[in-house]
Parts: sequence; C-alpha cells; structure tokens
Amino acid sequence: MNPELLRNLWLEATPQRLVLVPAVLFSAAALVDVLDPTGLAVAKMALFGFVLLTLVWGARQAANSVLDEARDRTWDVQRMCALPAWPMTWGKLAGSTVLAWYGGACCLLVYAGSGGFAQGRAAWLTLAFAGCVAIIAQAGALLAALVGMHRGRGVQARLGNLLVVGLLVWVMPKVTSVSATGEAVRWFGHRFSQLPFAAASAAAFAAWSLLGASRAMATELQILHRPYAWLGFLVFGALFLAGFPATSAAPSPTLAAELFSALALVAGVAAYAALFAYPSDALKLRRVAQAWRRGDTGRLLEELPLWMIAAALATLAALAAALLGATPTLGMLHIEQSGPSLVALAGMMLRDLFLLTWLVMVSRPGQAEGLGAVYLVLLDVLLPALLPHVGLGAVAALLRPNALSAPFTAIALYGLQALAAAGLCWHTYGRIHARLSGTPAG
Repeated sequence: MNPELLRNLWLEATPQRLVLVPAVLFSAAALVDVLDPTGLAVAKMALFGFVLLTLVWGARQAANSVLDEARDRTWDVQRMCALPAWPMTWGKLAGSTVLAWYGGACCLLVYAGSGGFAQGRAAWLTLAFAGCVAIIAQAGALLAALVGMHRGRGVQARLGNLLVVGLLVWVMPKVTSVSATGEAVRWFGHRFSQLPFAAASAAAFAAWSLLGASRAMATELQILHRPYAWLGFLVFGALFLAGFPATSAAPSPTLAAELFSALALVAGVAAYAALFAYPSDALKLRRVAQAWRRGDTGRLLEELPLWMIAAALATLAALAAALLGATPTLGMLHIEQSGPSLVALAGMMLRDLFLLTWLVMVSRPGQAEGLGAVYLVLLDVLLPALLPHVGLGAVAALLRPNALSAPFTAIALYGLQALAAAGLCWHTYGRIHARLSGTPAG
C-alpha cells in the first residue's frame, strides 16, 4: 500500500471523526426533513453539503497536507524518501481529503434517501460534474501550495488556494444552473447537451489538474522532467477554446486560424502564470545556456523554463494565425479574426516577460513579483491613461499602441519594446554570468 496514503489515513480517519461526521450530517438532515417533509429541502441541502465538503474543505485539506509539513519542518525529511512523485501526489490527495469525501458520501446517502436520484441521468451527471470540480479544486490547491513552498512563500500559497476555491465556488453554481436549462452547446459545429458536456469537460480538466499537481510535486522533490505534459496541456486548452467559435471540425484555413489564435491566447496567459510561479534567476538561465552549448537536448528540455516554452509557442501561434490571413475587427467576435492583433500582443507579452526576468535577476528574492506588477500596471494602465491629460498623448500611444485598430503599428512598437527589454535582460545576465565565472564582463 502507498505509505503516504497510509500515513495520511492514520492521521485523518480517526475513529472519533468517522463517527462524528455522519452523526452531524444525518442529524442535520433529519432536522431539515422535520421542517420540510416534502424532501426538497433535504435534497438541496445534501447537494450543497457535498459541494461544500469535497470542494472547499477538501481543497483546504489538500493544501495543508504539504503546508503543515513545511510549518512543522518535516517536509525536508520527507523529500529525501524514495517515493516517486505520482505516488506522493495521490497519496497526499486521497489521504488528506478522505474525511471530505467520507462526508460527501454521507451527503449522497441523504440525497438518495430524499429521492434526489429519481431525476435519473441528470442527477448522476450533476454529481459527476460536482465531483470532478472538487478534484480540480483539491489538485489545484495542492499545486498552489507546492508552488508556494518552492518559492518559500507559505502565505502566497494559502492566498492562491483561497483564490482557487473562491473561483470554483463562484463558477460551479452558475454552470450547474445553466446546464439545468437543457440548452445545447455548440463545439466544433456539433450540438451537445450542456450538462453532459460540462461533466465531460470537468473530467478532462480534473485529469490535467492531477497531472499538474504531480509535475509540481516532482519539481519540489527535485526530480527533473521534460515539459511534454506542459505542452500537452497548452494544446488541449487551445483545442477546447477553439471549439466554441468553430463552425465545423473539417480542416480549413478558418479552422486553422481559430486553432492557432486560441493557442496563442492560452499559451500567452500560461506564460505569465508560469513566470510568476517559477521565475528564472541567473543560475537557472546559466544551466539552460550550458545545456545549449553542449548540445544536450535532453538536459535542455529539463532545464528550459516553462514560461519560455509557453511564450515561444504563443509567438509562433500568433504568427501562424496572421499568416493564415486572419484580419482583426474591433468587435473581436471570433478569435480567428485576431491574427495581427495577437502578434502585437505577443510582442507586449515578450516585453513583460523579459522585464520580469530582469527584475528577478536584480531584485532580492521575493521582491520581483511585486515590483513587476507595479511596472506592468504603470506601463499598461496608469501612464497610458494619465499622459494624454498632460499633453503627452503621443507618448501614451508609443507605450500602449492600439492592437485592434492599428495592429501593424502596434507590432512594430511592441517589438521594439521587447527587443529593448531583451537587451537589458541579456546585459544583466552577462554581468552576473561573468561574476559567477570569474571572468571580465564583455
């Protein structure tokens, strides 16, 4: 048996808790049933209890499975064990959340007793959807906690967990209420009922969230791995997003433009997230450069930062969408219409990423994110909004050109800004590399 799972089961599933959880839940259900003999209130309460226990409490327990060890100073010892990343991941997830799922099972018994399953297929699909969203929340919370521990920031990890849970709690009732209408979803030209489509989508994203948590665990255990899962997730996200505006799955230039545009959007957002999660300091960049000079492709893939992979993929996808003849419109009703605009936004993305990487190299540990956020707000929001009011509208247009109405001008200006940021980053890296190597800076 998985030793990590067994350890968490002994810690969480104590006899007192195993008795107390169903006693509280069944007593609450009995009280509600007395107040409302129709059974409707009991069914609703059971569903709400299942969501609350598995999603909110389960996510909290999943995050605490590593945060508590960091606080108790036992995590470094556990990292030295021989357990691989995936057994460690699912052992913590399944073991630390066992009481949440135990309570959720009790809620399902109440739901069955109240006649909730009389709805048939819709009830089962709703529960499947809720369970998959709970897995997404738990795996996402564990991933955020591992990223926070990697950064040495327990507070950031807890805030990230709260953000994940808050978003899912807000999204889930909305999606459930929409899926209950019985309307159809159009995806790659095919019509699907909303509830089955939502359940299948949630199951797919739950699988990706588990894989992501496993990769984050491998990083924390200092196990090198190649970014195939990262690339697969970006491509999957692009396919999922492109399916909504697509009118057909038949190969065509329009479908290709939609796919590349969606890939540029997904990879661009992922590049920002990856850089904030795993910033690249000079030592990381030095290992990448050494693997490149040696021609060691395997080690290069293991050392290459995730944000670089996503940024390169976003830039190439934006160029491909533009070359396919996609033309931007101010309405932006379809993502295939955003080719040149996406190229301009890719230039802005590269400028931001190089600037953030430069800040990581010149700032104290933990300060680059805050400084980077301030710089990005100044460059993209405050200065472009303020400068026209003081007679410097031309400067504002240079800082933030309109990527929709004048995409080619924006491409040129953002490209120059990206080159300047890359030059600054390269110069700073050269100085740090020379100091580490003990050679004069060139």
